[in-house]
Amino acid sequence: MKRIVLCVISIAWGMIAHAAEYGGEIGAEIAGQKLNNSSRFNPDNVGKLNTFGYRMTGDLWFRNSFNPDANGFMKIRALYMPAAFRKEDETGKMIVREIYIDLLGERWNARIGKQYLKWGSGVFFNPADVINAVRDPLRPADEAEGNPIAHLSIPIGSVAACDLLGVVREGEADHPSDVPGVFRMSASAGNFGLFGYVMARKNRKPAYGYNLDFVSALTEDTDISLYAEGIIRRESDVKYVTRSGSVVGRKDGTYPGTTAGLRLNMKFPTLKRFDVWTLTIEYYHDNENWSRDEYRNMYRALESDLSAGNIYPQFKGGRDYVYGNISVSNVVFNLVTVEGGAVINLGDRSGIALGSVSYQYNDNTETGVRGEFYFGRDGSEFGNAIAGRVITGFVKTSF
Repeated sequence: MKRIVLCVISIAWGMIAHAAEYGGEIGAEIAGQKLNNSSRFNPDNVGKLNTFGYRMTGDLWFRNSFNPDANGFMKIRALYMPAAFRKEDETGKMIVREIYIDLLGERWNARIGKQYLKWGSGVFFNPADVINAVRDPLRPADEAEGNPIAHLSIPIGSVAACDLLGVVREGEADHPSDVPGVFRMSASAGNFGLFGYVMARKNRKPAYGYNLDFVSALTEDTDISLYAEGIIRRESDVKYVTRSGSVVGRKDGTYPGTTAGLRLNMKFPTLKRFDVWTLTIEYYHDNENWSRDEYRNMYRALESDLSAGNIYPQFKGGRDYVYGNISVSNVVFNLVTVEGGAVINLGDRSGIALGSVSYQYNDNTETGVRGEFYFGRDGSEFGNAIAGRVITGFVKTSF
């Protein structure tokens, strides 16, 4: 471990000393939550959760072109969290979020290292994404941490590409043969884009995925994006609680998951206020997720055994969800953006209402507040959430 740390420090020092480009961001958050007293995940606050959280982050990134055929990139985060909702999360640490080297050939490109590579067009749900570790969709996407990846891309003319990837996730690869391999073909023509892939793993059945998207300008100031992405698994790692209270794994079978959505961007240049609108609507279905009865079984088991909640996967407590969000710019005052939306489990009609107000008072600094408000009947997925609401104030500045 010490050698790895020294290697990272050496690479970072070399890139800092000779960096062609660099930048960063400093941010702070203050958050408060109201605990849900009726949640069986945390009855009578048995988990001793706090209602206040505070953290600061500092990000630095460096990019360097060693020569015309090679360049490197590194992004480092310092995290200081003296107060957190869970005591065990209070920490101060350094995180290497991304570090990689690009090699550019005449007929191929390669990237080796840790990187964040987003797959799929989904905004809230990304069933086609087999590359990244699980990310909390309630957190800003720019916080995502990368994975160690070896990526070879071979362009086919100007309209298609072939990609080969090996993905190393923590705790999942003890030997080179354990590294999952992914083969992807992508193509685009006009307003259409698509890719399809197959992921192979040692002693596992392959998984298949796809992504389709279409972008069109309806008017000079209005455009629409339609997209769909999905995955087909031949086996599952999901565990669930039976009616008798036993925890079992899913049997081998076919488990398709898909997301379909649209994103509409509208501009009104003649208006001084409310002049930019963005609407996103997304539907998500996954047969690997828990059924409504399986969630109820877990909920009943929680009454006598809190460990039954350890297998609960976030946003997997139902098979059908819908997500919607609308963003409006320059509301009342210039540079003020207001967003509102919700994610709803259609099976039990519980959900989370989402909202935010932000003010970007120069090109580099933004401040605002965002909130999550959980609703639903007792025993529903989000009605049983640990928190009833979470309010977060934030400020960040980049350089």
